[in-house]
Amino acid sequence: FNEHSLGANTFHLAKKLIDKVIPVSEEDSLVAMLRFQEVEHSTVDTVGAMGLAAILAGQLPELRGKRVVVVVSSANMEPDLMRQCVDRALVLDDRVSKFSVQLGEWPGDMAKLLDVLSREDVRLLDVCHRRHSDKSDVFKAKVECVVETRDKTQSAQLRKTLNERYPSICWLDR
Repeated sequence: FNEHSLGANTFHLAKKLIDKVIPVSEEDSLVAMLRFQEVEHSTVDTVGAMGLAAILAGQLPELRGKRVVVVVSSANMEPDLMRQCVDRALVLDDRVSKFSVQLGEWPGDMAKLLDVLSREDVRLLDVCHRRHSDKSDVFKAKVECVVETRDKTQSAQLRKTLNERYPSICWLDR
């Protein structure tokens, strides 16, 4: 927060009113935006979520245990961009996972994987089934899935279950 980033007049007016300036990452802002939607049922863009983002990221430890008011002030965001932000926030919040696994080409192998996902009560967002062209894997297929979970606990349980059942599983990074 300096004269060059705001302009001379704005800087002189604001410095009397501002105690602290905290940088907030894009990732923290996206997750805060998601929290506003889930907890407050409010549509807030990433700029409006900055105050909550700083708190959730632990950058204001002096506020822990206190009742705090967060000012939400933001511009409107296009619906398509809002959806992209929510999708990214779900990934950052470990609620969307992508994995690939090798399955046999036998009848029912894909159905068994989908049954496991169904029993884990996850939402299947995307699935891609590819047969290998490599002669050593004639009877194998690679399946890539993108799934959404309710929370981090369910995500961890899903990983545990799939890791135990499918040794060839490969979890793909964000």
